[in-house]
Amino acid sequence: MKNISELIRAINRRPKMFIPDLKIDQLYFYISGFLLAKKTNELLENIDISFSEEFNSWLAHKINYKNDYSNWWYMIEDSSYKDKFSTIMGFFIEWILEKENLTDIGQIQKLYFEYPNNKSH
Repeated sequence: MKNISELIRAINRRPKMFIPDLKIDQLYFYISGFLLAKKTNELLENIDISFSEEFNSWLAHKINYKNDYSNWWYMIEDSSYKDKFSTIMGFFIEWILEKENLTDIGQIQKLYFEYPNNKSH
């Protein structure tokens, strides 16, 4: 995977391959490690930088969280969402779609329904 968008899509397709217990703390550390490795090796792409700089604030605004300086893991853990892993994956996908300006409903449905828990159409 060359960027955060590809990583999130891959996790979305086969979540247990990356995060066997489907716990968001493990997901947080996996994504953080991915981004740190890219930064250390000077391989960050624009989408990686945008994710690092914008996603927490975007999520805080999206869920009306009390502040925008908490990380996404804490915000979701602090929320009342039942399936926290599916919830954060849904927010990741939504953010990616906004960043990539996807407007084709077919592309949106394909990406959304790639996640196993979203196949109830």
